[in-house]
Amino acid sequence: MDGITIGALAEELDERLRGALIDRMAMSDRNTLILHLYSQTEGRLALILGANPSRPVFELTAGSAPPALNPPPSFVMFMRKHFRRAKLAHICSPEGERVVRFLFHTIDELGDEQDLQLIFECMPRTANLIVVNERGVILNPLRHIDHSVNRAREILPAHPYSPPPEQPRPSAGTCLTKTADGLFAHVKPGSSVSQAAYGAAAGFSPILGDEAAYRAGIDPHVPFLSLDADGKQKLADAVKSICRQVAEGIRAPGVYAVECPTSREFRWVAAHAIPLTHLPYKKPYARVSDALTDYCRSASEGDAFQRLRASLSRRIGERMKKTAR
Repeated sequence: MDGITIGALAEELDERLRGALIDRMAMSDRNTLILHLYSQTEGRLALILGANPSRPVFELTAGSAPPALNPPPSFVMFMRKHFRRAKLAHICSPEGERVVRFLFHTIDELGDEQDLQLIFECMPRTANLIVVNERGVILNPLRHIDHSVNRAREILPAHPYSPPPEQPRPSAGTCLTKTADGLFAHVKPGSSVSQAAYGAAAGFSPILGDEAAYRAGIDPHVPFLSLDADGKQKLADAVKSICRQVAEGIRAPGVYAVECPTSREFRWVAAHAIPLTHLPYKKPYARVSDALTDYCRSASEGDAFQRLRASLSRRIGERMKKTAR
């Protein structure tokens, strides 16, 4: 999930879920919050936000949700206290950032109305869920981050919330007005063509860097400085073609796969809101949320399978050593 896909997801969710009410809350594990929502237009849905540092998860499903932990963790008890029957008022995302802000209208214990934000930071290694009040003060985060972990940005109760550092890259709309030299002015020596492309615009990811190189007809792994003026111009035009799709709101959600070289099986590698022409196999979707839901579910199942396989291999190895002795 990169900043471009998260931005498209936030726009879509704001249209679909605005006005929905929180019915129930639960956690399926220590990193995953489940909000059971009721919408007059969409019916009952389960919004699953997983702040796992190894792989953040987003799912929106009308089917059954994962079973809840019992006893419930302290974070979900806090959520039940402050978000019971809360109304979802707005969903947004800072441009190019992997952050989704859910604004809720709630009623506190004294019967007074208040606005609370649930902020989903879905960056690997630093993924988190943070509840912030109207004054921008953190009420409770899922994962507490103190100065021993991050001196520049503490995430603790009663501390002011500071968003993640902004990317020093121009927005997609701004890139459309830049020349090739302007787009690649900050390319570091030794960068590949793919790295130069995805570093040109905010919200781009390595997979969009590969897409820009493919559209330009250039090997994504060759050094950027080896390109001549014509090659740099082609790459700039390819980057702008992606930025134009982002700026104009052109969406073609899909989940993409590649064929494993050692077997004839397919492996899902990405879900994106922008068409990725360099990947051979695509499963199209009507909505960004549906594509992300299926991709995250497939990735979670694959991770669980790998953990089970590693555990079984370890046990077999121990038995083999015991039998050999």
